[in-house]
Amino acid sequence: MDSRAPVFENDDWLIDDFGIRAKMPEGTFKIPASRLGELTTSSAGAFLFWPTHMAQESWPRIDLFIEAYREALTIHRGRYGSKIPDALLDSSLDTAMAISTDRTRKTTTS
Repeated sequence: MDSRAPVFENDDWLIDDFGIRAKMPEGTFKIPASRLGELTTSSAGAFLFWPTHMAQESWPRIDLFIEAYREALTIHRGRYGSKIPDALLDSSLDTAMAISTDRTRKTTTS
């Protein structure tokens, strides 16, 4: 891969040989490919870190992050550890969507 050329891009994110990068007018936010498979735990169980983390932030559009994250897992397979089980990916993305929806609901009703 040419590090300067994105291999995937949507309105908010791009994937290159580094990993995932946010398209931000100011500052940077990037996730190296080696960290894509990181886990986190809560009382609800184990989840992939990045989707649930991004869902708690106010700036990213979670649907666009999830789209890019899925692509990054495919593009960078083998660089972040063993294959992520489908059930873990699905539960993590569902949880991220629920967190984001709940956060948005609380923001708009406050």
